Amino acid sequence: MNVKTGRIDSRKILFRAFEYSESKVKFAALNFKTAMQVTAEVKKNLFKTFGGAEKNTGSTSAQIALFTERINHISGHLETNKKDHSTTLSLMKLVGRRRRLLNYLMKQDLLAYRALIEKLGIRK
Repeated sequence: MNVKTGRIDSRKILFRAFEYSESKVKFAALNFKTAMQVTAEVKKNLFKTFGGAEKNTGSTSAQIALFTERINHISGHLETNKKDHSTTLSLMKLVGRRRRLLNYLMKQDLLAYRALIEKLGIRK
């Protein structure tokens, strides 16, 4: 802030913000391998195991398995980043989606529901 005019010099603020974002980018690049999402290979294996084929991505069981994998990944992220509220919100939405799909599967085929939760280890 300029004492004589009372104005804020926006160039200094922008420069400091750029320096801050540069350091964040470098930090993110170092942790990139540990913070990766579910890869395409993992998805193919999930769809093959739970959907019957790699191309069967829309089956209820395959979707529930994918959501479970993503929930486990996000939960691990939140253990180290407790104050990441946007990720917490994403996790809650994902858990709700999985819950709705599980309810649908339970109404359609109870035996498949029981086999799936046993295989994924969702319920105790």
